[in-house]
This record gives sequence, structure tokens and C-alpha cells, in this order.
Amino acid sequence: MSQRQLSDAELVRYLYTHSTVTAPHIAKTFNVDPKTASYHLEKLVKLGLAAKQERSYGSKYMLKPELTKIPARFYIQLALTYTPFILGVILLLNTYYIASSLFLLLSSAVGIISTYQQLSHYRKGRLEEILMVLRKTCGHDVRKQT
Repeated sequence: MSQRQLSDAELVRYLYTHSTVTAPHIAKTFNVDPKTASYHLEKLVKLGLAAKQERSYGSKYMLKPELTKIPARFYIQLALTYTPFILGVILLLNTYYIASSLFLLLSSAVGIISTYQQLSHYRKGRLEEILMVLRKTCGHDVRKQT
């Protein structure tokens, strides 16, 4: 089995989409030596981008929670759009309110889609901010390492 290089940027991207990982998992996923995976994970911990959780049979790593936290405004936005959607479904069951329920369903569905798109853009932007911090602390361009 041939070994390959593991970049910090691709590791950060992977950690951003997975809640917790172990060094053996990273080694298997990226086809690298487990020591290489451990080295890069420890490097991210030292840079303050990742957190390490000690266990009796190994360590788990994750991006620091404050880096991946979703702002409350997205939860509020979703609640404000799901509420009329559910109300529209309830009103649709009552045949007297078909027109108003269809209006509620359509407008809230558009709001839900819009909120998820905004959340997706926020997460992409947040990932780029994390990669920018990595680039500044490591002194090289992490975009070239994808």
C-alpha cells in the first residue's frame, strides 16, 4: 500500500464535516501512516484549531466547538419559517381554509429553503476563515494542498 502526503487543509476540511475522529480513522481514510495522522492532528491541537479528548484506548479529535458553532439567528429563522409551515398543514386539513393554508405552505417553504441556503453559505465562509487562520499560523498557502 503506497502512502501519500496529508495536508493540514484537507484534514481541517474533513474535521469540519465529521464530528469526531481518531488517528487510525484518519490514517485509513487518507491512506497515510497512523503516525503521520497523529502528527497532523496534534499539530492542529497546538495551533488551537482542534480539541483532543483523551480516552482509555486512544484519543478523539474534533475542531474546537466555537469554530463550528451555528449562530442562534439560524435556529430562530428556522423556527419562524417552520411554524407557519406546520400551521399551513393543519389548516389544509380543514377544507375551509385551503387558500390561506396553501399561501402559508408556499411562503414558509420558500423561507425554509432560503434559511438552509444561508446556513450553507455561512458554513462555507466559516470553513474558509478557519483555513485562513491555518494559513497564517503555518506560513504557507493551504489552498494549494487540496
